[in-house]
Amino acid sequence: MTPRILTSSEIRTWLTCQKKWWFRYDQELVPERGQKALSYGRAVHAGLEAYRKGRSARSAIDDALIEATGAWPAEENLYVCAEATALVQKYIDRDPVLVLGHKIESIEYQFSVPLRTPSGRRWSAIELHGKIDLTTRDAHNNLWLWDHKTSASALKPQWLPLNDQMEFYYWAMSELYERPVGIIYDLIRKPSIQPRKGEGVDEWRERLLADIASRPEFYFQRAEIVKSAKELLSIGADLWDIAHTIGTGSIHRNPGACQLMGCAYTDICTADSPLIRSTGYKHERAHVELELEGVEV
Repeated sequence: MTPRILTSSEIRTWLTCQKKWWFRYDQELVPERGQKALSYGRAVHAGLEAYRKGRSARSAIDDALIEATGAWPAEENLYVCAEATALVQKYIDRDPVLVLGHKIESIEYQFSVPLRTPSGRRWSAIELHGKIDLTTRDAHNNLWLWDHKTSASALKPQWLPLNDQMEFYYWAMSELYERPVGIIYDLIRKPSIQPRKGEGVDEWRERLLADIASRPEFYFQRAEIVKSAKELLSIGADLWDIAHTIGTGSIHRNPGACQLMGCAYTDICTADSPLIRSTGYKHERAHVELELEGVEV
């Protein structure tokens, strides 16, 4: 029997809004136009991965933004590319892996692991799949998981222990390999300055590079979270419970989540019709991100 695949993205979508989950994972619909925040994060992520693998970060960012169909007007795309490239360039100049004295263990480590029943038995009917941005070892040979984030907001360490995506990755690595000592959250923050009217792309890039150099603590932030053995057991139990809840019962909207964060499915959720489906959305297999290099899941 083919196992049911579960990812942290699907779990997060279900917990955020069941209706959004239904559109994405049951109906397999995605917006025709690229989403700005998601496309930007993917571009920066692609640049970091290329750097780690000895390839051109700039080329990887260019390719990622080309794939982000319609996320920005064509004339704006060059400025977005210059911005993402400047951020990655300055990040590389102060590579936190080197600063911390860590050694890289793996890059974009893709995993699949069966869940465990409440009694502790492996349950092959459901598997957790995902990709871990980076794993490293510190000077004491402790294993660390890294999560690269791109956001307009500062890192909030008080909320990081509640990040279920990285908790699930922590659990998966403990099942497959060895228990990591903790998680390093590595933030690249979007600029608070914007291109000026009439400013050329090169001028914008140079001004941004100067701003990053003058206040790197604004743009690059990092926090470490250590997990306990007790927490590990709790994460596994949560995974089991969530896996047996997703897609069951009635499917309800969560208007609160839509109002707070916005949603790419607002149009179809408000008035679902064949016309809206055909003009605003396209079909894409669930978990296709597992097949794409450099995409966080």
